[in-house]
Amino acid sequence: MSYTSSRFRKLVQTETDGKYQISEPERDLIQFGSDGYTAGIQFYPEDIVELSLVKDETGENCFYLHFRANDQVHAEELLHDLMDAFEHLKTAVKRTVLIVCSSALTSSFFAMKLNEAAELLKIDYEFSSADVTRLYKIGFDYEAVLLTPQVSYEYAKASHIFRKQIVMKIPVQSYAKYSTGEVLNELNEAWQEHARRKETPGASELHLPIDTAYRILVIGMINHRDIKRIYYRIYDHGRKTLNKEVIKTDLNQKDLADLLDYIFTRHQNIDAVVLGLPGVEENGCLTWIGSEFDHAELCRQLSEKYHHRFYLLNDVNAVALGCSAVHGGHVDMLFYFQPLLSWVPGAGLIEEGRLHKGYHNAAGEMRPYMTCMVNRAEDKISDPKGALEIVAKGLLAFICTSAPKYIVICSELTPDVQEIHEELQKYVPEEYIPPMEIVHEMKEYFLSGLLSYGISQITDDQNLL
Repeated sequence: MSYTSSRFRKLVQTETDGKYQISEPERDLIQFGSDGYTAGIQFYPEDIVELSLVKDETGENCFYLHFRANDQVHAEELLHDLMDAFEHLKTAVKRTVLIVCSSALTSSFFAMKLNEAAELLKIDYEFSSADVTRLYKIGFDYEAVLLTPQVSYEYAKASHIFRKQIVMKIPVQSYAKYSTGEVLNELNEAWQEHARRKETPGASELHLPIDTAYRILVIGMINHRDIKRIYYRIYDHGRKTLNKEVIKTDLNQKDLADLLDYIFTRHQNIDAVVLGLPGVEENGCLTWIGSEFDHAELCRQLSEKYHHRFYLLNDVNAVALGCSAVHGGHVDMLFYFQPLLSWVPGAGLIEEGRLHKGYHNAAGEMRPYMTCMVNRAEDKISDPKGALEIVAKGLLAFICTSAPKYIVICSELTPDVQEIHEELQKYVPEEYIPPMEIVHEMKEYFLSGLLSYGISQITDDQNLL
């Protein structure tokens, strides 16, 4: 007997029985939840199953994927992944706050007093302490950062870098008297203001002028702080008809197959699929060291399995194409990406309106260059000053060779374009430094770039006929 979603449903009921409070609000939906999180298992026709885990307060997806329940071992693994994620979040439901001091001695005592006060008042805060040298290495792991008076000079920079978190200066009098009540009150007010800002509608999605006769599926992965977000979208003659994502802690070939099974079951007449992944792509093959995809003939394998055209592109090159397409005036430009706490950047270069891939498609692979140009880069990347040196020297390689007319940078520890400009002036005259722009989000550029690449590849294929 082949494995089906009905058998998987029985497995879910067996595995969760006695562990969670289960509900079935709809015939094809099983839910369980507690401590502010809700897990959902939704069943669709043709043995498609959706797993999700949502934070109740914000509606944020913490785990999300689709798969076809036709492999028992794989289905069990995914259910256990969901349950593990749920258990992990249950133990971390408190709002985490980092107190930063010059030495962490007095701040550790204050953190202890604040934890005691929070427990007494039944407030779900958890306070930790660190010295200022570790601020930018661990600060992203906390929802709020409190600076003691000794390090309040970091406020402007920390507010800029931790722009999605709460950053607050502890008043001198509150800190001197260990007045936990005053600090908790200010923190509560800051959280309310933070929530109001998040509810304010943000900027609309980037709009790429599209004129295409094709129906193209694009799939791109962004790795952010060890969470893999796999975005997928269908552009039907330029109109978005599917726009979702998968959230996991890893990505393997089976996960990609699950996603494709789900999409092809529900969406027909797709002309081509464009994948955007890390690593070096050449002739449909991917070199992604340390991953299951390394040296995989991905396009050939997937084309044979699904009978669709597949194209593959490096993730940063895709973002560069998207930037160029959205900002149509920039036909000679560079996109430069410095991943958080990684000393190895990536770059995508557009020359005369076309993506420049170079020999073996390795243009923009910066690891060998950085090894030569920056001493102890792996030690410097967790500090804004060190990150600034790495970014500036990386940009310098392109300014002195291809000389792009415009540069777009995504680098969380160096969000000040003027600071980057001043660092570059140490090495090159100001008149040779092109205009630069900082971006904080890559998704729209990424998917737009994959679409643009897909259109060009289909056109090239047809011209060869």
